[in-house]
Parts: sequence; structure tokens; C-alpha cells
Amino acid sequence: MADIILSIIKIKPGKLNRLKKWCNELQKRKKEVVETLRKEKVYTESAFLHKTKNGNFLIYYIEAEDFSRAMNVYKKSKRKIDKEHKQVLKETLDKQCFKPVLLLHFKSGLTETNTNHAL
Repeated sequence: MADIILSIIKIKPGKLNRLKKWCNELQKRKKEVVETLRKEKVYTESAFLHKTKNGNFLIYYIEAEDFSRAMNVYKKSKRKIDKEHKQVLKETLDKQCFKPVLLLHFKSGLTETNTNHAL
């Protein structure tokens, strides 16, 4: 069974537009993103924006063969897109991170997903 991780991370004040621009850039560079995900053995990576009166939050969903291995590959990566990604996340995200506990997860077996959404 795959590892499923959900993270909720506060976006630094004034950094939402920078994060949105980066997400749009990733959409344009989808081929590079998919290459990285394959190297990490990540099946799905999704990011959501949640706006609250207490600030903006990035909700990050990852489904990977082995999350620890995926993070290791990501941290050691020398690929340009990964370096840029690390820099943008460091610049835009707070260190405060919540990791909810997975209670339930099902898959239908269907695999087609519309990924043409941007923040």
C-alpha cells in the first residue's frame, strides 16, 4: 500500500502571489514535474489553497510508494526545477506544519484525472 501524506502549511504573509506564480510555472513545466515525481516514485502530488481569517494555508497531498524515500530523493536532487521548488517553498511557507492522521482512503481503480487547474 502507498504512503499517503497530507500537510497543512501556513503561507507567509504577503507571499501568496509568489506561491501562485510558482504553481502556474509548474503547470507550464509539467514534463519536468512528472520526471521528478517518477524519480521519487510519487504517484500523486496535489496542492490546494485554503483561505481563513487566520491567514492562508497550503494543503499538500502526496501519495508515494515510500514517502521517506521520496523525500530523500527530493532533498538530494540536483535538478534545476527541484532547486527552484525548494527555494520557493522556503521563501513562501511558514515552518508551522500540521500533519493530519489518515482515517480512510479508497481507490476506485480509475486513473484519469484532470490536472489543468492552477491557483
